[in-house]
Order: sequence, then C-alpha cells, then structure tokens
Amino acid sequence: MKTLTTFLGLLINIIVFSKCSNIGISVFPNKTEINKNSIFLIEGFASSQKIINSLNKEYRIYLQNGNQKITLNIVKINVGDFQLTQAILKPEYPLEIGKEYIFKIDNLPKYEVVNKFNNYNFQSKPIIYKVISNVDIEKPLIEKMPYEINKSYIEYGCGPESNVIFSFIASDSSEIIIKTIVKNLATKKITTFYLIPDNNKLRVGYDMCSGAFKYDSNMVYEVDFDFVDSSGNVTKWNNKKIKFTKPTKENNHAE
Repeated sequence: MKTLTTFLGLLINIIVFSKCSNIGISVFPNKTEINKNSIFLIEGFASSQKIINSLNKEYRIYLQNGNQKITLNIVKINVGDFQLTQAILKPEYPLEIGKEYIFKIDNLPKYEVVNKFNNYNFQSKPIIYKVISNVDIEKPLIEKMPYEINKSYIEYGCGPESNVIFSFIASDSSEIIIKTIVKNLATKKITTFYLIPDNNKLRVGYDMCSGAFKYDSNMVYEVDFDFVDSSGNVTKWNNKKIKFTKPTKENNHAE
C-alpha cells in the first residue's frame, strides 16, 4: 500500500509539474492518420505563447516529407484569458495520399517542448502524420446538443481550477474540436477558443495554471459552440445561447 501511495503521489506531481511548468506547445490532430485536407491546431502555454505569435516569422512551421516542405499558414490566432494562445493552421499546398509528413517548427529554443495534446512528456518527440484518404467534406453530426452537467471548483497550492462541464453527443469520421464562444454578460467581453473534448464532455474554464476562459467577479455568462472536424468542416451553432453561472467554492469537488 505504501508503494502504491508513493507511486500515486509521484504521478500527481508529474501532472502538476507538467501543467505548471512555464513552457509547453501542444499540437492537434492527436491521431497519426489524417485526411488530405486536414487542418492543424497548435497551442502555446505561458512563455511558449510568444512562439505562437511569431509563427512563420521567427519560427517557420511546416510539414516535411523528404526534401519537400509544406508551410502551414495561419488561419486564425485566438488568445485565451489565462496564459494560453492558439493558432489554426492550414497547409499551403494539398497533402499527398500515402505520404508521411513530419510536423516541424524551425529555430525553437532547445528547452521548448512540443507534443500532441494530453501527452505529458518532458521532451519533444517527432510528430508524424500519414495521409490516408481523400478530401473529407462531411460535417460533424450533432446527435445531442451541449448541455451543462456539472460545475467544478478545486483549490490547489498554486491556484484554483474552475470549470463548467458540458456534455453532448456528436460523431464524425475525423477528430472533432469545438469552437467555444463565451460572453461575460456584465462586461460584454467575448472570448473565443477551440477546445478539445474528452469522451463527449467539454471543460469550459481554466485549470490551476492556464485556461481558455477565466471567470471574474461577475456571475452570469453565456456560451455557444461550433463543431469543427480535423478536416475543417463546420457544423454551426443554430440554437439559443446557453446561459450559465460561474463555479464557486460551493462547487468544490471534482466532476
């Protein structure tokens, strides 16, 4: 039992450290096989945000197959409320079916860490994508629209974690990301960020060291969602915006 407790403590420390270090770049899609018309998302945390803001200026970003380098052009940059910046990227030229491409960023500092989302490695590993099929034009199918299922407010030593959890049912042949638009109804501030769902659940808020959406002293917000697959097909939100209240200490539990 002591060994198990020690192991769990170490695991928690690793996760906390990875979340609270001051660098980190995450890349989407998470799968290794992609469609010919795949788009890409890259996200920088804390000091790594400067990398995102300087892509294709100081830091060229591209896909490489042999001597061929296909630049990833920036479609959109979104700035989160709390130490997160992301960019949506699209290849300059069509990818070729059957080829493998290495995801690369030039001139990165040696200490910079680049991995796929939800991969808590302390060192970068080569990110390789294989193009397996032709152009995907099918939009995500939403079988059940998002709805709030819980709130979570957890206090840690380095800061609180505050999230509203939404559930939905959607399907697509490609991986799905969700364009999330949150409006503070008191200040009228609007923040837009692409979130990656986990088992048809979406955490809207912030963790102890970073987050797309940070709640202030105002209580009431509203949100809507566009569903986007990794080939760039979009199912737009056509429902009434969802109103919700921010998590508080009374929600001090895990979902």
